[in-house]
Amino acid sequence: MELLERYLVAVRSFLPPAQQDDIEEELSANLHAQMEDRAAALGRPLTESEQEAIIQQHGHPMVVAARYQAHQGGLVFGRQLIGPALFPMYLRVLWVTMGVSVAIYLLVRVALVVAGNAMTFDEMLNTALVQLVIQFAVVTGIFAVADNYLPAMEWDARRPPVMPAIFRQGQLRPYLQAIVEIAVIVLCCYGLWLLFTRPSLLFGAAADPYQPGPIWQQVVWPALAIALVSIAMPIITLVRPVWARARPVLRLAVDVAVLGVLVYLALGSQWVVLAHAGSGSTSALTTINAVMFYSLRGLVIGTVVVCLLDGWKLLRQTRKRPA
Repeated sequence: MELLERYLVAVRSFLPPAQQDDIEEELSANLHAQMEDRAAALGRPLTESEQEAIIQQHGHPMVVAARYQAHQGGLVFGRQLIGPALFPMYLRVLWVTMGVSVAIYLLVRVALVVAGNAMTFDEMLNTALVQLVIQFAVVTGIFAVADNYLPAMEWDARRPPVMPAIFRQGQLRPYLQAIVEIAVIVLCCYGLWLLFTRPSLLFGAAADPYQPGPIWQQVVWPALAIALVSIAMPIITLVRPVWARARPVLRLAVDVAVLGVLVYLALGSQWVVLAHAGSGSTSALTTINAVMFYSLRGLVIGTVVVCLLDGWKLLRQTRKRPA
């Protein structure tokens, strides 16, 4: 029954984790019953070729998995483009490709800004939307064509197709989480870069008379180190899942480091200064620094709360871990 076992594993790969055991048990019972009935009719055990014929007749693993799942949706534009058999995998592939595209786009934009080729926020948003629309159209087109030819798709019962691990439910979440975390960190770094080097891109010409005070230069390297560690954490978790236990410790360490930087900034003054003597309004400068005063203290309080929550989570995990 090695053929049957391989087929069951293939169908299982296309099923949600919560339904895999029950559906596999039901499908196994059905196929065993068909093979036993066929063997009884022939009066002898089935050959491997006869077993293969029964499995082949039962259908492609992806189609069979779709039969056992209710209300898993589809994509309809006037007519059905993607049916229930491919729709779950379509969504996972779409999320992965879009997430990777956004992450790459942000990295490229940061590199271009560093090189001196800046864009306005509206230009960035329009370009990003165009990229996402292209990704959606390409992935949707590929799956629509595949869905059209799926009923006649050839496959080998001796080597049944299995869904790649990265696209399976339960396996996709860590990859998406890592992509989102990295994209958010890169986007924040990019925003800070614009804020301190080209504030007019964010706030218009009204920001030209002002510039960041000297205190910000003193926290550049600590902030860069924190950003690099934050980006490295999700990557390490994916590459070395065994090291995932160390992630709560690293997260708490990053929280404490961020708190230290914020406290240092909050204890300072003159966070914003005039770019040139007499280039801006003194009253406006006073108002900006007052806003910074209260904002930094609010961030310190918020970061303290985050540190306490992450510390409590780490303590609970440590207590649950077996000795």
